[in-house]
Amino acid sequence: MSDFEELERKLREAEKGDASPEKVQAAEDQNNKRVALQAGMELTGGIIIGTGIGIGLDTWLDTKPLFIILMFLLGVVTGFYNIFRVMNNMDSSVGFAKAYKEAHKELHPEEKDATTLPDSKDH
Repeated sequence: MSDFEELERKLREAEKGDASPEKVQAAEDQNNKRVALQAGMELTGGIIIGTGIGIGLDTWLDTKPLFIILMFLLGVVTGFYNIFRVMNNMDSSVGFAKAYKEAHKELHPEEKDATTLPDSKDH
């Protein structure tokens, strides 16, 4: 069998795909675990960084515990805002990057450079 025939066979197998319910559920579970881990890291990261900055400011300005409390609260608010962003699939892109993502979100991942949508009739 030539390399071309082997490639063609592999492409046909890939097009069939295996979307069994177990694999779909496993992929959803994996995604949920990723989102939960990211949300936890966003919250703890915001609190730790905010508290660290507060400790630094209080030490530098000799105002204990004013900035520790303020920056801790700011870290909590920032952490929950980041969790809100994660849960709503928001990102921090601005300008043309955001417009580009919106315009290309319907394309198949392998067709990002295509000029037509996968289901369009005018190929």
